[in-house]
Amino acid sequence: MNLSTAQFSLIRDILHEKSGILISPDKQYLPEQRLPHLLRERNYQSLTSFLDDLKKCTDLQDDFINHMTTNETSFFRDRPIFNLLKTHLIPQLCAQKEHVRIWSAATATGQEAYSLAMTISELTAGHKNISIWGSDISSRAIEVARTGVYSAFEVRRGTTQEERTHYFTAHGNTYSVKAPYKSMVQFSVENILTDSLPHGTIDLLLCRNVAIYFDRPSQEVLYQRLHNALSESGILIIGGTESIRSGEKYFQRNKWGSLLYYTKKGGDTPSR
Repeated sequence: MNLSTAQFSLIRDILHEKSGILISPDKQYLPEQRLPHLLRERNYQSLTSFLDDLKKCTDLQDDFINHMTTNETSFFRDRPIFNLLKTHLIPQLCAQKEHVRIWSAATATGQEAYSLAMTISELTAGHKNISIWGSDISSRAIEVARTGVYSAFEVRRGTTQEERTHYFTAHGNTYSVKAPYKSMVQFSVENILTDSLPHGTIDLLLCRNVAIYFDRPSQEVLYQRLHNALSESGILIIGGTESIRSGEKYFQRNKWGSLLYYTKKGGDTPSR
């Protein structure tokens, strides 16, 4: 598929409006690679008719977002972060609160949320009073997350043999998350920029490698909404290569060894 400048602009604008994701001109190859599959699924014979419907059909827009979002994730991605959570942040929260609420934002197909459940299960106390919520804009990704079933490649990519034996049940070429860990996590489809979010109740929020796909105004909205979702002194963790410049007025920078995490500043800010 080769998109004209006008066609690419239309696709980019709809994706930005509906998801906050901004595709730069040098990434035009992404829709050119991903949309042919969607057109075949939807039985479109021409790109023109597809784009005409994309402007007005909510159901088609949802499918479009499913195909255009990048669901790059793995179990225990960035191990040092999970060491920080296990040895420092989660025990600290458990000591301070009767019930700790954790949100894995943009959880994709759920590996991060389940990794949190597995990490918490290793703690000697407190995990029964911890709830984990995973959300993503992609309904297709959340469907996978809810099943808790992954390919052998997806599981082996981020886990040790000991972890695979302990946390998963093998079924030929797939693995399923064992029931005790699966039951610790709830999933839902949410647009992090526009949908109604928790207000002042989240104690630990992981939103990693999300803001890098947004432009500066959308990043500002994102960090404001994450700030409002967090409880007093709630903790935010972002991707290791991400900058929080667009949200520095909302969060206090903290360092643990070579790792950074952020805590909520002040009170709530007016929602946009």
